[in-house]
Amino acid sequence: MKYFFLEFYKMKRRGIFFSIFALLLLEVLWCTFPMRKNLLSLAANPTEPMWEALLLVTTTLKGLFFPIIIAIAVCRINDTEHRGNTWKLLESSAETKEIIWSSKFFSVFFLISVAQIIEFIYLILFGKTIKSGEVFPIIAYSVFLIGSLIINAVIILVQQFISIMIENQLIAMAVGMLGGFLGLFSSFFPSAIRYWLIWGYYTNLSPATFSSGGHIVRIPISIMAIIIPLIVTVFIYFVGRKYFAKKES
Repeated sequence: MKYFFLEFYKMKRRGIFFSIFALLLLEVLWCTFPMRKNLLSLAANPTEPMWEALLLVTTTLKGLFFPIIIAIAVCRINDTEHRGNTWKLLESSAETKEIIWSSKFFSVFFLISVAQIIEFIYLILFGKTIKSGEVFPIIAYSVFLIGSLIINAVIILVQQFISIMIENQLIAMAVGMLGGFLGLFSSFFPSAIRYWLIWGYYTNLSPATFSSGGHIVRIPISIMAIIIPLIVTVFIYFVGRKYFAKKES
């Protein structure tokens, strides 16, 4: 726990909190206000998927913003160690490198999870202002929240592995920006390809899609949209921790 709180102490001087929540604000505003007129037209008919349409837009833009938000947070935390060459100092204590790996992961995961919950609450409050006659799809939104938390964890671990192993943090940031680009356009890829792109997992959480006629229609959410990211998260966490423990500083 000592290293977990130490990471938060280092964050205060790196502007990480401001960066995360500034980008989060931009994302939620972009997801909602440009779509308000369309959502109001859907809300006029209680059989139309207004709530699902809101998630359709959110999961698409989430694939752009959250990989970049995560990359910024992870890179700034690990840049402190690379610039100050403090890896050996951290390892000289009684704690193991496995603890260092876990502390860095869980500190970022905590911050991103707070941002995720804020986004989730905002979407519900915004949807309530539309006053749709549609019954609130609690299962779809629960899957969205749980799935997003798991996918966030996958991306954090990938970014952490790159950020720790490569001293130049521009490379890790470039991966995050590339991930955001792939996440934004992943909805245009076949599902078989999308499952190989972790940044495109967000779009698999959408309970709606566009029909061939351009209308928004409901679609079932596969449980694999949660199970696959969960398996990948566990795998990368333990493999990355083991590799980091063997790495010489």
